[in-house]
Amino acid sequence: MYKRSFSMGYDVTLVKDAHSTWDTVELTAQQIIHHHNQLLQWFAETKDSNEIDF
Repeated sequence: MYKRSFSMGYDVTLVKDAHSTWDTVELTAQQIIHHHNQLLQWFAETKDSNEIDF
């Protein structure tokens, strides 16, 4: 959804510390989260939850 929104010209903000996952055999959960946050910054502005007024 974020890539489609980006491709349509929308400004997208994703909260980078508001999701979770589990460890896999290859990577820890923290490594997976870090990896995805690095990828997502190409399509969206990423912010910590304390930087956003909900």
